[in-house]
Amino acid sequence: MKTFFVRNFYILLGSSFIVGILLASCINGIFFDGEIKQTQAIYIDAYPVDAAPFKTSQSFWLGTDTNGRHLLHVIIEGAKYTIGLSLFIAGIRMFFSFVLGTIYAFYLQKYQRVLSALSNAFQYIPVVLLAYFLLRPVLNQAFEGFQYSFATRVWYEIILLTLLALPTVSLVIGNEISIILKKEFIQSARTLGASSFFILRKHVIVHVYRRLLIIFTQQVIQVLLILAHLGLFELYQGGTKIDYSIMQAAPITTTYEWSGLIGDYFDLFIVYPWIPLVPICAFTLTILSLNLIVKGLEKNMNSEPATQTKRLKQKEIKKVALKEFNFKVVTRD
Repeated sequence: MKTFFVRNFYILLGSSFIVGILLASCINGIFFDGEIKQTQAIYIDAYPVDAAPFKTSQSFWLGTDTNGRHLLHVIIEGAKYTIGLSLFIAGIRMFFSFVLGTIYAFYLQKYQRVLSALSNAFQYIPVVLLAYFLLRPVLNQAFEGFQYSFATRVWYEIILLTLLALPTVSLVIGNEISIILKKEFIQSARTLGASSFFILRKHVIVHVYRRLLIIFTQQVIQVLLILAHLGLFELYQGGTKIDYSIMQAAPITTTYEWSGLIGDYFDLFIVYPWIPLVPICAFTLTILSLNLIVKGLEKNMNSEPATQTKRLKQKEIKKVALKEFNFKVVTRD
């Protein structure tokens, strides 16, 4: 048990924050109907003595925004939208990239130079700017209202953020599979008549799944960073409500997702710096936790060959010891 915790310390540490905040967000949504505690003023003897926003204190752990909403509750409520959507988009990326990468590794190796050149071209394109120009017409509210339904806006964002990463991620996974296919045991399996599907199922996945977990976690981080940047451009998940009245209120998010909170609160940075810093710190802690998971996975993956070698040596030592001390039992008549 101690060895398990030592080997997986970084993974457990990073996962505890992700799982904890997601669990708290789901509990708040299921059992408390997504309620956000709000304190607009503090009263003493029926007289107001202070008004929102409130700084961090014993009563307000992370402070409140200008409307009196407790930022701790706001962050917890928005976690399932931010982290959940990032996990979902990264999962879809990995699924289609694995399919395309497998096809590339098994059947399209002769086009490696061409496909690599096309894929590398995407690395020099600013993904955030490309996403901004493609998402803005759909997510921004027009004067007469949103032109598309909420579900359409969400799915459009999911599909777009998935497609933007497919060429690069597919090539990365394809190259990982190609390395496995060049191993001697794969050539032996093919000589014995193993089909491509059998090799993929019995050999490739077994050796590449750790690397796939690392790539998946990295994709979650990338999606979070894109969402944070889009929040600064006032493009929020599910759409951006824009006030076209004379008062011209700031754009607001339709949910409490963190990228929208950054965009909503960013103008308050000079006057009330703790308000925008709360969602920024939430993003930072989440990305830090995911990086810890990546570090733990890489550590386990690098230590696996050494562990296997150590086990083989121990088995050989035991065999030698048994041969040396192979006593015969002699019975007296």
